[in-house]
Amino acid sequence: MEDYLRWMEQADEDFKTARILINQGVYYASVFFSHQAIEKALKSILLKHGKDPGKIHSLPELADMLESETGISIPENIRLAIQEVNPHYVITRYPDAANGIPARAYTQTKAKEILDKCKEVLEWSRLNLH
Repeated sequence: MEDYLRWMEQADEDFKTARILINQGVYYASVFFSHQAIEKALKSILLKHGKDPGKIHSLPELADMLESETGISIPENIRLAIQEVNPHYVITRYPDAANGIPARAYTQTKAKEILDKCKEVLEWSRLNLH
């Protein structure tokens, strides 16, 4: 299996995990896994084009790299989804970033909103892997 396909498969697994965590009421972790899924999906596209995404975790930075190094144009709705999900990489993990306890900072509504944005980015990413 090609390396980029492994990254996309893991992105899909992270998305499934995010969905399971919502159903279990673990909203902050669901949001974290949504971020992870998007990160891996964007990296899979870069890898398909022979670009090394490195250890970057910033979704907007990965999106910029994707546009500049592959010539793929990112639609506005995808760019907005990426920008909205990006801060949650830190907020879901650290009390000082969340201004409280991350496990208490998220609601089911917010987690589902982030999961929907994740789904949108993953669907777009799959189209750019073919």
